Amino acid sequence: MISLADRVVHVLGVTAKPHEAWMLQIGRNPIDAESGALCGKRFLIIDRDTTYIDQFRRLVREAGTEVIRLPPMSPNLKECIC
Repeated sequence: MISLADRVVHVLGVTAKPHEAWMLQIGRNPIDAESGALCGKRFLIIDRDTTYIDQFRRLVREAGTEVIRLPPMSPNLKECIC
């Protein structure tokens, strides 16, 4: 995740095979109220990769951050935090 406001990069995790449980844990890390990357952020902009499952997006929304999905077929745009 990249915070556009201050250009800070947060590495949430790396895996060759993201599965549902892994993505949910990756979703929990940035919404931590004290030290999470999304703490105080209004928007999370994501692409349409299928790894961003409904439960991941719901988890982020319930923490108070609006999830914005990029338009289909927009390869030159990247994920970021606004």
